[in-house]
Amino acid sequence: MNRCIALTPTRPTTYTLTAKGPGGQTTSTLTLAIGGAPTSSAPASSATPLITSFQSIGGGVVAPGKPVQFCYSTRPETVSVSLTPPAAGALKPGQNQCFTATVTKTTSYILTARDAAGSTDRMQVTVTIAQ
Repeated sequence: MNRCIALTPTRPTTYTLTAKGPGGQTTSTLTLAIGGAPTSSAPASSATPLITSFQSIGGGVVAPGKPVQFCYSTRPETVSVSLTPPAAGALKPGQNQCFTATVTKTTSYILTARDAAGSTDRMQVTVTIAQ
C-alpha cells in the first residue's frame, strides 16, 4: 500500500514509520535536514512558489536498483511540470501527485513547474545509494 503525506518541517526532523502485521513489525526512519529556500527562477514579483512540496518517500538512502516513490504538489496556476533526469511517463500539475523511479546511483532530481506567464519554479530532491 502506498500513501503520500505532505509535511513542511521548519527544523531538522526525524520521522519514524512502524508497520505491524501478522508477520511481525518493521520500523523505518527518515531524517530531513532543513536548508535554504527552494531554488526558483520565478520573477521577484511572484511571491508564491509554484511548487508547494517535493519529496522522496521511504528515505533518502536506498539500495541500488530499488524503486523510489516521489510525491509533489503544485499551485493551481501551474500549467506544466517536468523532471530532470526525466521519469517514465508524463508528470502533471496538481496536489498530491506521485511517481516512481528506479535509482541505480546517487541522483539529484529537479522538479520544474511553469505557469501560463512563463514563470518557473524548481525544487530538488537527492536520493543517495547505500554503500
